Amino acid sequence: MSELIFEGKGTDLAELWQRAQVLAVELAEGHRVGPGANVLLTLEFSDAALELLAASWLLQARCVLLPPTCSRALFESVVAQFAPAAIGIDSRNERLRSGLKRESMTVGDPASGHVVVYTNEGTDAAGEAVVPSDPPASLRTLLEDQPQPVFFTSGSTSQAKGVVLEWPRILDKGAAVLEHYRVAADERVMPILPFSHVYGLYPVLGALARGASCVLCRETVPPGEIAQAISRERASVVICPPLTAQFLFGRHAPSAVVQENLRVLSLGGAAMAADVLEQVRQNLPQTQLYLSYGLAETYSTICCVDVSAEPERVSTVGPARFLAEVQARDPNSGQPVPRGEIGELCIGGQITSGYYGAEHDRQTYFTADGWLRTGDLGCVDEQGYVSIRGRLKETINAGGLSIDPSEIEEVVLAHPSVQDCGVVGAERMNREYPVAAVVLDAAATDGADQATAIEELFAHCRRQLSAKLVPGKIVVVAGIPRGALGKIERATLKNQIV
Repeated sequence: MSELIFEGKGTDLAELWQRAQVLAVELAEGHRVGPGANVLLTLEFSDAALELLAASWLLQARCVLLPPTCSRALFESVVAQFAPAAIGIDSRNERLRSGLKRESMTVGDPASGHVVVYTNEGTDAAGEAVVPSDPPASLRTLLEDQPQPVFFTSGSTSQAKGVVLEWPRILDKGAAVLEHYRVAADERVMPILPFSHVYGLYPVLGALARGASCVLCRETVPPGEIAQAISRERASVVICPPLTAQFLFGRHAPSAVVQENLRVLSLGGAAMAADVLEQVRQNLPQTQLYLSYGLAETYSTICCVDVSAEPERVSTVGPARFLAEVQARDPNSGQPVPRGEIGELCIGGQITSGYYGAEHDRQTYFTADGWLRTGDLGCVDEQGYVSIRGRLKETINAGGLSIDPSEIEEVVLAHPSVQDCGVVGAERMNREYPVAAVVLDAAATDGADQATAIEELFAHCRRQLSAKLVPGKIVVVAGIPRGALGKIERATLKNQIV
């Protein structure tokens, strides 16, 4: 029987629907939530978050999902744009809760951090709400008639966009990916991902569609607690960003229980250094290790490869799958480039219909024939395997030489004193040059030790990189700003160090 497991407590689907029905009545009567209304969810994963999501489905309200880590300015902008009838925020998120006055109810167990629901003043009344008395015949039946949800994401652009998707396609993507991973009904899937991202939600819907159970985990929980939950719940499929996997399975050998039960580990959302990936492979010798690629605009995962079965493909993210097509195209002409040559990766097939409120600007984000322009640089080889080579707008133009920041980052990260690294471009005499921001280990952070570490890093880079790729400057920072999926927020980093 499918269960949603949160902090050791299981909830079956019948119980979820019962709770959601009660909550739906409260939302309809107290918040005027009904067909046509907007419900803003800025939440981490919890049983209460899914209860609020399910109640919104029962009322046929449109869900607007916003990362709880978003800026106050973005939060206020989205509230003004959508005028949501109800706003769901985690009780611990004081930063976004401040200034909201009409708290109307709480959802979930206060001991584990509940969800607070606010009424938004000035919202127009929605259509008449009719809460069904019986649970839905199936998850698909419920989702087929839902309004299109809007997922706010910035990807690597640092510019928030509302991605318009469809719930049935999210369900289909989850079912297809988990079928590819051969998830059985008696298994437990654990996405260590944001609730506000389709990458986090599709494993939940896919697991329920396949009769499997899903272990829910807040994205801000310390790695030690996540490791304990993986072991305690005997999760057999874990889906997470590479940075999370590095903490959980790379730096320390996982427990014998995890090594025995973890059948699939799927990594996506950001790049992973080759030496770290190898360490994870060594620590999980019996686990199928997948590298994947996708965007919110493509309903997340569109490529994946099992590098434990195909170790020679470790520099790729596999071929296009799951009703997607991938081409490398010339960024200027929009025409496909020859196999093996680098171009902008463009995606066809099952993709978003566009960005909310940006219908007039389609040419910026889509090709003339309707393919999504990802902004990612990459190539597709003769066998169809896709390799990611960087970001189109992040490329550093050093006097006509195009420099991929990730190439420098991989070399810097290989130095034993470096814990994290991000590279951006700075301008000097009308010419860009690379600047590396590094997080050093504790032994190299003070005084003369830090100066020595920087000199060693310069020497290391000169040995491993061509002269034009050696950073013109290395800056020690306390941390590298990253998004929820581990991608470097380069605009933020550049403002900090340049």
